[in-house]
Amino acid sequence: MTRKEINSSPIVGMKYFLEVYYGVSEDIVSKISLHSHKSISKIASLYGLKLSKMSFDSVSREMIARGEVLLVIDHFNNLAPYINPTIDLIDEYETTMDEKFVSCEINEEEEYDKHKGRQKIKHFKS
Repeated sequence: MTRKEINSSPIVGMKYFLEVYYGVSEDIVSKISLHSHKSISKIASLYGLKLSKMSFDSVSREMIARGEVLLVIDHFNNLAPYINPTIDLIDEYETTMDEKFVSCEINEEEEYDKHKGRQKIKHFKS
């Protein structure tokens, strides 16, 4: 994502983020939200919170649109992406398709390697 796309995306404040997504009371939020993104994870861990931050390089527009990632602004107007703690990530093998359209998973025991018995032989010119 470019900086322009990030700035045009919806942004929430740190106070709102902690109150709504983590259910932290107002008196604790007022203490925690006065810090920067760098120090907030250490301070939040003192209150039993585990904040999951990620880098901007791995954030996409789709992740923000689906609500998997929230852009949060701290007390010093710095922006950082956090993983939404309330969203349930769907298992990649879970599907609603008919079984006849779903490919099967091959186990290690069932795997067949036609080149397993072959060995590479080097020939040297004399």
